[in-house]
Formats: sequence, structure tokens, C-alpha cells
Amino acid sequence: MGTISERTDNKGAATFQAKVRRKGFPPLSQTFPTRDEAERWMLAIEAELRIRSPASAAKQARAKLDAALTERPRIVADLLNRYLVEETPKKKGATVETYRIRAMLDSPLARVHLTNLRAAATSGLSSSLRWKRVCVSAWSLLLSSMIALVVFPGGLGRWRR
Repeated sequence: MGTISERTDNKGAATFQAKVRRKGFPPLSQTFPTRDEAERWMLAIEAELRIRSPASAAKQARAKLDAALTERPRIVADLLNRYLVEETPKKKGATVETYRIRAMLDSPLARVHLTNLRAAATSGLSSSLRWKRVCVSAWSLLLSSMIALVVFPGGLGRWRR
């Protein structure tokens, strides 16, 4: 929201200071000789901040992701990326979950097409899980499995076209 206050300069002439404050942005102010100029500047800045708001940025990111999903075949990495963008930031442990999802994006599972997911889970991916059991603790394996359990049923149901 913007405010306009009348001030006097060193010569005694009236000037108008426009101030715009919005959560998440630094406060902006500018001084003008007329009230009309101050109002025009204030409205233009408010419109610009509305466009740059976090909500509109999230909406643009979601639209970009939707466009990318329609351009090429859907794979597990698409679900993981979408979950990373839409659901993970809402969580208390978002940073740790981001690390785990990025690790899953590097795994062979990420390149599997969604139509072949059931067959891939029973064949070659079980050997990669056996290898992972040797490298990481059981707790890490459990947490990665929990992410998969949340992403796949929810993502397949909500984001299917």
C-alpha cells in the first residue's frame, strides 16, 4: 500500500513524497513536485511489485513446469521435480528433503517412464537398492523410501492428465 505526504523543501515550496511498502520488498520512496506525479509513480510501483510477488512467481514456475510436462514424455523425474517445487517448501525439514530428492533425481529410477514404473520397480531397480543398502544406513534408506511412497501415489493421482 502506498502513502503520499506533503512536505516543504528548503525553499518553502510544497513537494509530495510517495512511499510504497510491501511485505517481502524494501520500502521505496520518491519526492515529486505535484501530487499527480506522486500518485502515478505510486500506482506504477505497486503494479510492478504485484507482478513480482512470491505468489505470482510460484504461479509462473508452476505454469512453466506444466508446459515442460506436456512437451515430452512423463518420467519419474518430472514427478520428483514437481513435488520438490510444490510440496517440499511447505515442510519443516524442507532442506533435508531437498537433498534426498536431488539424490533420487540422480538415480536410475528418475529416468523411468511412468508407464513402465511397475515393471522397473520389480526388475533392475531392486539391484540398485541392494547396492544402496551397503552404502548408506537403514534409516537413510527408509527416509528415501518414505519420499517415494508420498510422491508416487499422490503425484500419479493429482498430476495425471
